[in-house]
Amino acid sequence: MGKVLTESSRVTCGHSPGSVAVTGNGKLTVSGRPVLLAEGIQGKGVSGCSTAQSDKTKPCSSVASVSGAASKLKVGGRGVMLEDTIGGSTDGNPTGSVGATANQGKLKAR
Repeated sequence: MGKVLTESSRVTCGHSPGSVAVTGNGKLTVSGRPVLLAEGIQGKGVSGCSTAQSDKTKPCSSVASVSGAASKLKVGGRGVMLEDTIGGSTDGNPTGSVGATANQGKLKAR
């Protein structure tokens, strides 16, 4: 069982301290914070990526894809995102690997 991600979770591009600006779905909240669905992460902007701009590298600026939604706990038919199964990539070069820290322990799902 993985911890459910919310707007208070830290979603990253994998190039510390790169952080994704997420948007939650208010139909389900944990401690007053909306849970995250894939569409609240995919396409969102990344700030603070540590990859330096050069002719061969590019810092992450957005999330290109995201995966790892729960199969059991859903909002509007879509699985909530989980800390232990989240994956995905960014538009950076080298590509960033999407990861997260839930920052809550009250709600877990599969």
